[in-house]
Amino acid sequence: MAKRPPWGWIAFIGALLLLPGPTLRLLFGVAQGLTLLFLLVPLVGSVAAWIWWRRLQSSVVTCPRCGTLTMQASRCPACGYGLDGADGADTTPGMPTSRAGDVIDVQASSVDD
Repeated sequence: MAKRPPWGWIAFIGALLLLPGPTLRLLFGVAQGLTLLFLLVPLVGSVAAWIWWRRLQSSVVTCPRCGTLTMQASRCPACGYGLDGADGADTTPGMPTSRAGDVIDVQASSVDD
């Protein structure tokens, strides 16, 4: 046998929602609070993430010699270049300071099988 819908409860809840009074104001207040919560939490979180990302980017230093990205280091971990900016001199033996003027001489030769 089919169960009858509770029309009495439906009418009571509908009257509470439609008639002006403290119940309607309470429901609108709760709806307004939930809306603000759902809108402001992602907005504040994205602003905080953006500020954190900008601070992280400002602490990253690129090595002018090899292009390695490092954070809070006085020397490049890959090539040993001084990143502190005091004099820019490199004390690593065997490493030239600049490769801009280097010329690579290539000679083509044929290989017979």
